[in-house]
Amino acid sequence: MQAVNFVSDDPAQAGTMMMTWEVTAVDHRTRVDFRADDVPVGIFADDHAAGLSSSLANLAEHLET
Repeated sequence: MQAVNFVSDDPAQAGTMMMTWEVTAVDHRTRVDFRADDVPVGIFADDHAAGLSSSLANLAEHLET
């Protein structure tokens, strides 16, 4: 579990989000599941999904090189 602190003058975008990541071997591949709890209300679901997708893409690129 990882705590992610959002610092902002806007209280709707400030707070501590808890991220849980689970990495599992599946056949000859790796599955990554994650969950975000306590996401600040000002962080919209579409923006959050885009950020998480970008993180997964960066992880894949790092591991494939």
